[in-house]
Amino acid sequence: MKLADLIQANKAVWDSYIYHDFVKNLANSKLKKEAFDHYLVQDYLFLKHYSRVYALGVYKSQNLDDMKFFLSILQDLVNIEIEHHINYCAKFGITQEAMDATDEELATIAYTRYVLDVANMYSIPEILTALAPCAIGYSVIANAIGDDSAKLVFKDKNEDYKEWIEMYKDDGYTFLVKRFEEFIDKKLDKINLDSKRGQKLVKIFKNATMCEAGFWEQSFSKFHDKGGFCLIRKIFG
Repeated sequence: MKLADLIQANKAVWDSYIYHDFVKNLANSKLKKEAFDHYLVQDYLFLKHYSRVYALGVYKSQNLDDMKFFLSILQDLVNIEIEHHINYCAKFGITQEAMDATDEELATIAYTRYVLDVANMYSIPEILTALAPCAIGYSVIANAIGDDSAKLVFKDKNEDYKEWIEMYKDDGYTFLVKRFEEFIDKKLDKINLDSKRGQKLVKIFKNATMCEAGFWEQSFSKFHDKGGFCLIRKIFG
């Protein structure tokens, strides 16, 4: 089994994440600034928990190579990505102090606690599977935006949104995504998709992807009228 098999087994859920209304409106510059700001703050809170999952990956590792993989990403998250996120938010007048004082909202809690629960309960393949939608999804989204064959129409009227898109197309970020893909494929290689464990991994990937879609929805529906949306139903079906 490979990562591509997990995506294919959950294609409808995956597409609901990649082509969510939040992403479509960000791509065509119609996303309300309030929705984007709200997302940025909740994403900062998410990233702190996301980093803890990689720390659990170090703890759960059974060999030095696995430890080095999780540790290197953990260091990049804490020392580079979160710091970059703080600086990016500062451009919008959002301070680190304000973000630290903000409460986590429902989808943020659901997503982070689910991934942490998987990391606490299971081993390396399950941890990587729970991390995968976030680890690779943003790169998939950024590269799909403006692709004539995709569903994401790009209009660069908003320079801030354009910068966000370009950030996830960056060569350095693309390298990290490819590294993650290669590592998870190696760890999934001997697991049969149709086996009991394989089907458990399919379910973990589905749940984490639904949480990603719910994370978009949390910010989008708060500022864009969608008519009677229920966040709990959106996340958990």
